[in-house]
This record gives sequence, structure tokens and C-alpha cells, in this order.
Amino acid sequence: MTTFFLRINHFALAACAALACAMPAQAAIAPGDKAALIAFYDAAGGDQWEASRRANWKSAYDPCDPVNGWAGVRCDSVDPNAQRVTELKVAGTGMTGTLSPAVSQLTELRVLMLIYNRISPHTGLAGAVPDLSALTDRKSTRLNSSHVKLS
Repeated sequence: MTTFFLRINHFALAACAALACAMPAQAAIAPGDKAALIAFYDAAGGDQWEASRRANWKSAYDPCDPVNGWAGVRCDSVDPNAQRVTELKVAGTGMTGTLSPAVSQLTELRVLMLIYNRISPHTGLAGAVPDLSALTDRKSTRLNSSHVKLS
């Protein structure tokens, strides 16, 4: 009976490995999108964010990795050669600093959510929101503050 179970497990393992090899590999994030995310994180005081909200940011993991991706970052295969950032949801992180103009380089960004942060000239993020007009597919921008100037 032990031999029977070993054969079934060996067969299942071989079948699983064959299926994994047949699946296409996920494309990596576009280098420009990764650079824009890092600039965003640095400008918004990312190293000071709540630990769970900064999980894997600036790590060796690809920001678009479905298992180990950067917290709050979602990507899609809109470009056949690279994953592109389509959502940036960093609500309640405890942001400080400024909102980097590099966000406007995320040209496939559809959702930008910065709610539940203290975005104002005195606490949290300071300054004007950069020009986001290049983000033509943007569906939603949520900034929970009346102190932010939209440029």
C-alpha cells in the first residue's frame, strides 16, 4: 500500500511540475514604473510608514509579483513586454513629505488612493499634487484632504 501512495504522489508531483513549466512566466515590471514607485516611496517618507503598509517596498521582489509584490501596488499586462502599475493604494500609511511628480510617470495608473493619510501643509504630505493629466486611463484619485492643492 505504501508503494501505491508513493507512485501516486510521484505522479502528482511530476504532473504539477510539468504544468508549471508550461505556464508562461510573468513579465517583470517596466523599469520606468519601478523607478517612479521608488521616487514616490522616498518622497512620501516610506521608511516611516506603518510596517504592514510598506511590506516589500524597495526589496528585491518585483513590485508586481502576485505573492511578494509591494504592498498597495497592483499591475497588469497592458504592455506585452512588461507589467505596468495600474493601481497605487497606499491608504493609512502615515505618509509624510511630498507627493513625488514621478507619480505622473505611471502612465497606466487607473487608481491612486491616498486616503486616511494626514495630507496637509502642516502634517503628512505637503505641497501641491503633481500634474496627473498624462494619466489618461485614470479612473479614480482619492486624496482625503481639503488642504491639498490640485495642479
